[in-house]
Amino acid sequence: MRSRTHEECHACRPVRLRFTHPHPESDSRKKAARLFRKQLKERADGAVTAQVFGNGVLGSGQASTAPARGGTPDIASTAARVEKAR
Repeated sequence: MRSRTHEECHACRPVRLRFTHPHPESDSRKKAARLFRKQLKERADGAVTAQVFGNGVLGSGQASTAPARGGTPDIASTAARVEKAR
């Protein structure tokens, strides 16, 4: 059995998180999401990155939190109150 190369190693592959929010480009929370993405990439030396989906592209408000529970986006920011899953 041959050993895996670094590129083939699943644990060595970069991780890309999906971050969704319903906020417009001018909103401070959009700016915070971009800052999060930048700092995550820097602090993880590129091993973990975030792709930000703003303006409700993946759903707005509570509509974005239900898919987050199911794993579609990895991180969801919303201005709406989120009820605890039952």
